[in-house]
Amino acid sequence: MSNSPISSSRIDSKDESWLLLLSDPSAEKAKMRSKLVFFSCCTLMTMIPAIAALVLYPLGQVFAALISLILAGAGIAGGFCLYVNRMLRPTHHIATAIERFRRGDSAVRCPEKAPGLLGLLGERVNLFLSQIQEGRKELMRVAPHIDIIAHNLPGGLLCCAEDFELRFVSDGMLRLLRCSREEITGRYGNNWKNIVHPDDFAFTVAHLNEQRKIQPEYRLSYRIQRADGSSCWVMESSRLTVNADGVPEYVCIIIDDTEQKIIENRRIAVERQYRRALQSVCEMLIQVDLTNDLVLSEYVRWGASSRFPRGENYSQCCVEFMQECVHPDDRGTFSAAFCRKNLHLQNMDEDAPVTYLEYRIKEPSGNYHWVAGTLVPLEDEATHTITAISYVVDIDERRRREDAVIDKSRRDGLTGLLNRNAMFELIASTLEGLGHKGRHSLFMIDLDNFKAINDNFGHVFGDAVLREVADELKKQFGNELTYRMGGDEYVAFAPDLSEDRLHDKVRAFSLAIEQKDYHAALGWATCETASLRMENLLRIAETRMYQAKSAYYQDKNTLPRGR
Repeated sequence: MSNSPISSSRIDSKDESWLLLLSDPSAEKAKMRSKLVFFSCCTLMTMIPAIAALVLYPLGQVFAALISLILAGAGIAGGFCLYVNRMLRPTHHIATAIERFRRGDSAVRCPEKAPGLLGLLGERVNLFLSQIQEGRKELMRVAPHIDIIAHNLPGGLLCCAEDFELRFVSDGMLRLLRCSREEITGRYGNNWKNIVHPDDFAFTVAHLNEQRKIQPEYRLSYRIQRADGSSCWVMESSRLTVNADGVPEYVCIIIDDTEQKIIENRRIAVERQYRRALQSVCEMLIQVDLTNDLVLSEYVRWGASSRFPRGENYSQCCVEFMQECVHPDDRGTFSAAFCRKNLHLQNMDEDAPVTYLEYRIKEPSGNYHWVAGTLVPLEDEATHTITAISYVVDIDERRRREDAVIDKSRRDGLTGLLNRNAMFELIASTLEGLGHKGRHSLFMIDLDNFKAINDNFGHVFGDAVLREVADELKKQFGNELTYRMGGDEYVAFAPDLSEDRLHDKVRAFSLAIEQKDYHAALGWATCETASLRMENLLRIAETRMYQAKSAYYQDKNTLPRGR
């Protein structure tokens, strides 16, 4: 069988089973019996010569001493034989059995019958030898399979010491390196650090040392140098272990990761290009982890201060940005579109709609700028984490052009006043903003004998007259509350205005018109609430205007010369 990284089982000198042997109750009993026998023998050997000397003393001192010496020698010899029989012989048998087992005689066992503690020790040694034998059998059963796996992995398997000296290299690793087993020493100096690409070695070792402080298992991605001069990316999964000799060593599984690395690099390149393309047109770009409510990254084109720092709470940053930068009229729609609490995260997947909103943000100068914000939700199917990319695009110029076109379509080209269509919309919105409360008045103005002005002085002069009337109306009622209905007819709206204040405005307008040598007829309608429809107010004001016009012509004893 080829060299294998798997070692056989062994008995550690610190195995707790030996401690259990000493603390076993049966061992304690055997120990006490051995002590009792030894004490009895010593007492007997001491007392026999003394008794003999006392008994034989009357026969003579020399004879008694001689007999005592003989008995003492016999006692000592008997005690020695007893010691050899009970202690040395069983110990020799146990040592011999262990040595024979170590040399390969797996069937050898210690004598089953031995006195006292040594007998118990022999039983335990036999138990350990049996366990080791069973472990060897199991190892022999699985070792071929382990060897096949080690040498036929998709990648390679190697073991190395803490100084990176190679202890084992599988056939798969040789195939990955494109070299033979004999070339390992000559080409790589039998050291892992020579396998790693020089440009990646410092980073790999630094990452290795960092990971070792956290956990014994780690993963590394780096390039290796092949024997033919080429290089390839590999993924290493390693663990720091202790071998059979108690020496630390790394067990590493290394697989070819070149294809996956190419795919990853392409993905990174595409993401980088995509980000650069977005940054070229975006004023702001942020990436957010909506699941954990964290800001992942931020890009601000304007060079302004960071509003969404990396690692900060997204919800808090969003509220602060809304309060400090978003126009007050747009904060409600902004919160509904972008604040995390208003997003339905449980319904966000790859088919979730993209959020789009046009709103105004404050510039450093204090002016407001039109921008378009977009939020694109993304779901990681592996982790089920919902992220989002949110970017802001400058649309101020486009919105101003659109607003100018819209405003032009809503205004009279000659006087600059809002036209009839805009009138109904703006008056309705004004009343809605006032909560349908207050005293509201609507005026309708018509120039008398305006056709005569055009006939006598020309249309250029007539246009000038129309602009003068429009300017006086704007002066009294404001530009957004003054409208040209068509021809020489105008409408002015006075929301929530007291009666005295209303009369002052009408009187000021009438005096200004009379000073210009032409006359205008006025009719108005007033309501205390907004319950009266605009069409009704307009009809009442128009009726009263024509009544005023008829009264004016009767006073002058003339008839209108046409409209």
